[in-house]
Amino acid sequence: MESAYDLLDGIRHGAEKIDSGVVSDAAPLPTEAMESTVQINWPPRPRNTNGDGIIHYNLDGSYTIPNPRNTGYTGNFIQDLLAGSKSLNAGRVDQKIKFLSTINIIDQNGNLIGRLRNGTPGTAAWAVDFIRR
Repeated sequence: MESAYDLLDGIRHGAEKIDSGVVSDAAPLPTEAMESTVQINWPPRPRNTNGDGIIHYNLDGSYTIPNPRNTGYTGNFIQDLLAGSKSLNAGRVDQKIKFLSTINIIDQNGNLIGRLRNGTPGTAAWAVDFIRR
């Protein structure tokens, strides 16, 4: 895994099962939750980031990129799914993903790393619901 955006293919795979009629408004939104679960090898190995330093992931999804020019950069890969032009809340995401109610991210042992919930399925209103501590 190079970045949180690497999870989009797995999320998209789960969303492919949503009836196209739901997306086109030809069928009603199902009453049951529509979820996608993505399994990843966690935590990823430390890796070099274009000469700025080595990114180190923690079990809770947080990471630090030490940078010799400043104090470094910290973040969380689950929250990264909600930031930037490729984020789940951006208009450029696959339409079926917008109809998911929940995205679960689990490790290779089935342990939950993080969960995102869509406040309004059919639109992109994603928020972090759980991050492993």
